[in-house]
Amino acid sequence: MNKGQRVTGCITNRDLGRVEFSGTVTDIYRSGRDTLVNVACDDGQERTAREENVTAAVEHVMSVLGGKVHLANSQSPVPFPLCNSGSRNTATKYRATTAPVTCRECGAIQQRRAARKASKANAPLGAVQKAG
Repeated sequence: MNKGQRVTGCITNRDLGRVEFSGTVTDIYRSGRDTLVNVACDDGQERTAREENVTAAVEHVMSVLGGKVHLANSQSPVPFPLCNSGSRNTATKYRATTAPVTCRECGAIQQRRAARKASKANAPLGAVQKAG
């Protein structure tokens, strides 16, 4: 785990119960026997959790034998590509990587996501988006 890396995790608080969060690592340090991770969360809060309660968010995957870098499917329990290349050969094993996406299909998915995000940001308040 490194500073600046996207992570998800949870902490248990006596008052609030179990709190799940996602964000970016801002600091990693040792306190006694524990390794603690400071996370700047997406909701604007700064949270500290034990390292074993924080997992790195997998964003890109690549075959263990090498090849193109794909967007990761967040619904899969193991690293697996978001595009159709994973369905072509389900026996292929993938690993997480920080390399930039090189798959043409995944690049198109990234462009569509960016365009959708930009159009939502530019839409006036209360406007209804057309489907499609």
